[in-house]
Amino acid sequence: MIHRRGRGHRPRSLLALAAAGLAVLSLPGAAGAAPPDRPARAVASASGQEAGPAPVLTGQTPSVAVGDTFEVRLDPASLPAGGSVAVALHGRVRSRSELAASMDGEGLRTVVYDVARSVTELGTSADGSRVIGISLDPAAPGGLNVSAPGVYPLEVTALDAAGARLGTLVTHLVLAPQPDDESPPLSVAVVARVPDGPALQPDGSIDLDPEVLAESALWAAALAASGAPVNVAVGPEALSAIAADPRPPAAELVAGLRQLAATGSVVARPYAPSSPDALAAAGLPEELARQMDAGQAALRDILGVSPSPGTWLAGGDLDEAGVGLLRGVGVRHVVVAADQVAPLRSGLLSLSLAQPFLLPADDDADPIDALSLDDQILEHLDSDAEPALEASRVLTELAMLWFEQPGVPRAAVIPVSPRVRPEVVSALVSGLERSHVLEPVRVDDAFDRAEPLRQPGGGRVDRTLTPEDHAPIARPVRTGLASARRLLASFAGLVGDAEPSLQTAQAHLLLATSSALDETEQEAHLTAATAVVDGVTGMVTAPVRETITLTARDGTVPLTL
Repeated sequence: MIHRRGRGHRPRSLLALAAAGLAVLSLPGAAGAAPPDRPARAVASASGQEAGPAPVLTGQTPSVAVGDTFEVRLDPASLPAGGSVAVALHGRVRSRSELAASMDGEGLRTVVYDVARSVTELGTSADGSRVIGISLDPAAPGGLNVSAPGVYPLEVTALDAAGARLGTLVTHLVLAPQPDDESPPLSVAVVARVPDGPALQPDGSIDLDPEVLAESALWAAALAASGAPVNVAVGPEALSAIAADPRPPAAELVAGLRQLAATGSVVARPYAPSSPDALAAAGLPEELARQMDAGQAALRDILGVSPSPGTWLAGGDLDEAGVGLLRGVGVRHVVVAADQVAPLRSGLLSLSLAQPFLLPADDDADPIDALSLDDQILEHLDSDAEPALEASRVLTELAMLWFEQPGVPRAAVIPVSPRVRPEVVSALVSGLERSHVLEPVRVDDAFDRAEPLRQPGGGRVDRTLTPEDHAPIARPVRTGLASARRLLASFAGLVGDAEPSLQTAQAHLLLATSSALDETEQEAHLTAATAVVDGVTGMVTAPVRETITLTARDGTVPLTL
């Protein structure tokens, strides 16, 4: 069943985050020197509360090269009428912990650029935002003479007509390396995760939340409009139900996913949410291949693209037995949560992990490549920040990840769901395409491009899994699944593979081993599968009694069903 998860209400209007023909204002003023008419910047009160509302970010340049102009766009409604806006650029941050502190306005280094301008003097962009431009051309009037690549905190403060501070926004300027720097960009795979389901209920009804459908349709449209390569991870069983739903949001969601699939990639998924380790423990390892085959067929039919079976998005219960099964169905890469694997051995790596490592499998199967998600990046998604600021913080974290080891090919995977606002995902993928140090890629390519993590002696680093307990598969399913499959095979010979009732029965059987259901629901789907067959065969009847007289040694005997 696809249900909405709780979250505070947020406005849903899409922002015009990329507009052509911006009116750019290069703020004059000597670097490091405040203009004489600019009051000293106020600090937060002892309670930590601002004296007034802070400027609201509506967009900014993802990264800027020396000689170009960095732009910050602000909501005019958040700026004081008759007041001014002050900007203060601080020295670059040296670590991700320092970056985190700077986002809260703490631990900021020396001011390297400090100017203020009246709100009425600011330029206006095509979407109505007020624009502040900072030229990084030292030869230009007021140009900023900063050349060291890195991440620089930028304070944007609203001042009233009397020069009193109202509130401060902290964002970041990402200064790209010199053009002759041949360091590869950080490969970033954005994975759009649509709810997995299940939608089909044991009684044959379909459970789809209309609010989730509408929310997901907006979200998919925002991703598709960006044009950037995005990886789609959608549950085939749920998608089958959505594709059959006559409501407009369902059709809009499918259209958005098809557009994403055409420009990015589709991650192969089991037909119903399944745990390889639960299947292995239940003695049903062959069911994973059935799930994957059915899932690939459904995704291909609905999205028009053959899914890539190379990458698996791991659940929290993945263990060595599951890794072995995944290897058997063609999976080469696994994405795991940061707390799903044991910590790296002391002294092996002091920086963020953005390189593939190995996961061991049982039964002497070959290990499999894995990338772990970055919690510091994910914490910025689905936050209470304004959409443009939320996207900017994710992009800044990714840029800081690149600056840690710019010469080493590395990669990051960013899963996003409809919980992340459409405005945020639109700004995020757009910013990835326009960044100097980041590149959006297909998820398989993220693994292939990143340099594997190695021991000091050159060998590959492996990490053991720390799985949570997997959900059990009901005993009646474990003991009755084989006979139910034989029944369906016989039924298929009677009615043909295209018979809708057969397809429904097969869906029930696949749901009977789903890790998203409890044991009672699993057993109910097993019973529903056989009931579908019984419902059809039960309609076959013969006359109670009929006499046939044979008048020859051979002939034709009529039989009425």
